[in-house]
Amino acid sequence: MYNHQLRAALQDKRWSIEVASARVGVSRVTFSRWLNGHQQPQPGQLAALCEVFGCAADALGYDHLSKEPPPRPDLDLERPYVLSVLGRPHRPAAAPRLHRGSCRRRIVALRPLAPSEAGRRA
Repeated sequence: MYNHQLRAALQDKRWSIEVASARVGVSRVTFSRWLNGHQQPQPGQLAALCEVFGCAADALGYDHLSKEPPPRPDLDLERPYVLSVLGRPHRPAAAPRLHRGSCRRRIVALRPLAPSEAGRRA
């Protein structure tokens, strides 16, 4: 979906894609993907985009990215939680690495902090 608001802001500044992408700190291809709707900026990139253009995210067509997600209804925010490691993918010692960091991935879960752990974690 084409981003008409970002295109309008680009034309208001009278910048080319090359100039705008350099000021935001991304490649020309990335900025073009934002314009064409093939990609959306990451939070840090969105902040830089808003700063460079001097307007809010909703004025650039990214109002859905600037809003915080609703809180998870199954979490009691008054109760402490702990992130626990459940395991990691198995890779035999003789197996080649497919890409950097492939053996560092962990499977994690968010679980409530048990009352017996409360004293140890403080």
